[in-house]
Amino acid sequence: MSGAQLLDPLQDLRDEIHKHDFTNDPEGAHATHILGLFDNALASREEELRELAPPLDMIIYALQSMILPTFLPDLVSEFLCLFTMLEFYRIRATKKAEDALDFNTFYKLNPNAGEELLSEEDEQYFQHVVDSNEEMRKIFMQVTTTCVLMDLRNLFLRESFTDFCLCWNEYTSVLGKAGHGPGGHMFLYRFSGEEVSYLRDACREFHSLIVSIGQWLEDNQGQDQTMSDVLQTEAFLETFQETFASLEFTPALHELIDYDINFVQEVVQRLKANTSEDPSQ
Repeated sequence: MSGAQLLDPLQDLRDEIHKHDFTNDPEGAHATHILGLFDNALASREEELRELAPPLDMIIYALQSMILPTFLPDLVSEFLCLFTMLEFYRIRATKKAEDALDFNTFYKLNPNAGEELLSEEDEQYFQHVVDSNEEMRKIFMQVTTTCVLMDLRNLFLRESFTDFCLCWNEYTSVLGKAGHGPGGHMFLYRFSGEEVSYLRDACREFHSLIVSIGQWLEDNQGQDQTMSDVLQTEAFLETFQETFASLEFTPALHELIDYDINFVQEVVQRLKANTSEDPSQ
C-alpha cells in the first residue's frame, strides 16, 4: 500500500468533520479548535506518508514486466498503482529541479558564497524538466484514462458485470466532487478540477458506447443466443471494431509509457549527480 492510499481514511474523516456546522454547538469553539489540530496533524503526516514510495528501480522493473513482451490486461489496476507511484516521483523530482535552478540563480548573484554552479547543460536540462511539467501530466492523464477504459471494456465483454461495477465505482469515485472520492483508485489522488472533467468526458463517451452495445444486442440477439455468443459474432466485431481499436494497448501508448519512465529515470539520476537530492526523500 502506498503512502497516498494510507491517507485516504484520514482525509475522508476530515471531509466528514468539515461538513458539520459547529456554530450552534455548545462545544463549538472547542470542536473547531480540535478540527484545526486535526488538519495540522494530517498535513504533517501527509508529507511523511508520501515518502513511503518504493524504490524507483523497483517501480520501473514492475511496470516493464507488465508491458513486456505484451501488456497484461488482467493487471490494469496494479499497473495504474505503479504508474501513479512513478508520477509521484516525477512531481517531486520536478519540484527539486525547480529548487536547484533557484539556488543556482542565487549563487550566480552571490559568487562569494563559494558554491559550485550547475553546468550550462544541466541548467538547461533542469529548466526543460520544469517546463515539461504540464506536458508530462497530460501523458499521465492519457495513459491512465486509456487503461481505465480498456479495463472496463474487457470486463464488460467478459460479462464480468460484478467486477465491472466495482471497478467503475473505484475508477470514477472522483467524478462526484473535485477531489479524491472515498474508495477511489490511487491514480485519482489529488486530481485537479480540469483533470476530473477530462476523466468525466471520457467516461461519458464510454457510457454512450455501452448503451449503443446494449441497443445493438437488443436488436440483433437471436432467441436462442446467449450474450456471449452474440459478442463473438463477426457482425458485432465489425460494428464496434473501430471503437474498440481506440481502447487497445497500442504501440503509441507503449511509447508514452516508455517516454515517461525514461524521463523520470534521467531527472532522478541528474538530481543525485548534481545536487545530492533524492526525490524519494
